[in-house]
Amino acid sequence: MTKRPVTFTYIVFYLLFLPDFWQGLIGILASYFIAPEVISREHDRISQILVYSMLAVIGYAASRPLGKGISGLLRKWILAK
Repeated sequence: MTKRPVTFTYIVFYLLFLPDFWQGLIGILASYFIAPEVISREHDRISQILVYSMLAVIGYAASRPLGKGISGLLRKWILAK
């Protein structure tokens, strides 16, 4: 088996099948949409960064079944042949 060159397309194709990629994406999106609702004007910059980080990690951990499901469906759909 020959070694494939690592290209941008190869990396994107590989990431589609990783449950961790989908978990990270869901965690970042959850942080992006939920954190502004939680943070008040009284919080300083460090508090805001901490809230964004905490929500991203919680979203990452909570979305494990969803990430596995998405990557499983993509494997069946794209690699079914």
